[in-house]
Amino acid sequence: MPRRPLRQRLTAVGLGLLVGSIAVEAALRLGDIKPTRHQPPRWSAWDGSTFQRTDMWGEGLIKQASPFAGIEMGQYTPGARFRVEYDRQHRGHLDQDNGVEMSINQLGLRGPEVARVKSPGTVRVIGLGDSFTFGVGVKDEHTFLRRIEQSLAEHRKIEILNAGTQGYNTSDELIAFENRWLGLKPDAVLITFYLNDVYRDEAEVSFWNNGEGDGIYLRPS
Repeated sequence: MPRRPLRQRLTAVGLGLLVGSIAVEAALRLGDIKPTRHQPPRWSAWDGSTFQRTDMWGEGLIKQASPFAGIEMGQYTPGARFRVEYDRQHRGHLDQDNGVEMSINQLGLRGPEVARVKSPGTVRVIGLGDSFTFGVGVKDEHTFLRRIEQSLAEHRKIEILNAGTQGYNTSDELIAFENRWLGLKPDAVLITFYLNDVYRDEAEVSFWNNGEGDGIYLRPS
């Protein structure tokens, strides 16, 4: 039996894909099957007596403007405590309100207090990055930097300081390191890079402020 011309075979394949796509679309519409869309996270900041609902800046209770030129996404307020709550439970690590509390120490780093001057024999590592490094949505002890520290502490005296800041790009991290974290005399620096770290801060601020992203991510005026 002679084979059909290539054009006819391609036409048949195209029609088959078209009919199949229409059938799938019809089934999804008839079954009212839609993708699950998560609601934006809700932020709350500790004002000294209770957690108050706010945005990711918390009117200065969470983040404040950076004193260093070139950083548009601010820096965490020393001593800040804040919560982020989600519309559903994720892997069972959230509390009864589907949230998790996060804290900033007096040096402006994520987690418990640490001495500015490291103790003798301690290897000090500074972790730089954005919200992935900071660990938005997980407890202080569950960030990947803290897990690395706990693992390495079995073999030597080490402390890994979490300088991750939500919204930062690589340029912000460099400026912050030179002006803030270099003074902590780290023995090594760990930089976590994500694709949006090449964007300018203004692009991200515009994205959130123009309503293109979920949630409220506003710079302080």
